[in-house]
Amino acid sequence: MTGAGDTVIATIAVGLAAGASFYEAARLANYAGGLVVMKRGTATVSARELADAIVSDHDARLEDWSQEGPAQGRKS
Repeated sequence: MTGAGDTVIATIAVGLAAGASFYEAARLANYAGGLVVMKRGTATVSARELADAIVSDHDARLEDWSQEGPAQGRKS
């Protein structure tokens, strides 16, 4: 992974391959991309960095990441 876009795509792919929903994979990718843009030059994100960023952002224990997310434009 060499840039934020590459990082986002790779994180989504890995998340989906690991069994995450698209919503979960996209959320992880958002964190990973955010970490990369804060670094200088060509950068990578480790699993530990990603986990630390999620935990430090909020109390992940209180949130259910397995949900599919808000309905956003879906008709009932």
